Amino acid sequence: MDLGSVEEAPAPKTGKVRYLDHPRLKLIGNVAYWARGGMAHAVTMIVALTVKLGITKRMRNAIPRRQHTTPRPMQRLLTS
Repeated sequence: MDLGSVEEAPAPKTGKVRYLDHPRLKLIGNVAYWARGGMAHAVTMIVALTVKLGITKRMRNAIPRRQHTTPRPMQRLLTS
């Protein structure tokens, strides 16, 4: 499935209840249902959806980069 750019798309639907928590059409509830509560299943489903929609590059760019930090006990060893 091909998706257009944000500039070409109409404004997303808005309302009192948003798409993540909508009582009947919520994304979170549906993913949890189909994943049967399993985090690994949910991740697999989200990745499959990303691939199916052809937005893998956008997803990769949208995920925040994790800053590498040294755990505190290790920092004390390295600085002493």
